[in-house]
Amino acid sequence: MNANIKSKWVAALRSGQYKQGQYALRTDNKFCPLGLLCELHRLETGQENWKTFANDKGCCSSYFGNSLALPEKVILWAGLDSATPSIMMPGKKKSRSISLCNDGIKGKYKKLSFKEIANLIKNSL
Repeated sequence: MNANIKSKWVAALRSGQYKQGQYALRTDNKFCPLGLLCELHRLETGQENWKTFANDKGCCSSYFGNSLALPEKVILWAGLDSATPSIMMPGKKKSRSISLCNDGIKGKYKKLSFKEIANLIKNSL
């Protein structure tokens, strides 16, 4: 991953400026970590604006036509190798997708905070 973009992403996740949301890149002005990376791309490049639509979870937004995973332009800009990047979990031998860390699965995986996810991104991407 591009070190400069990673540093900005980690700082944004830790800043407290953005509200954390689940299950989509952006929902009702809340972001998942991947959506926040898209927002940083938007702010830096000015290439695209969020497009809002309604679904069963409320009001969602898409970025370059994507509402659940990173668009290709953001992947290339950030120097990532996947639309759903994974991070290593402390004490585990396998990585977990950032989306799963953010959303959790009741009874199986705990939802992590932006600050917890920022620490994992800093140490494993």
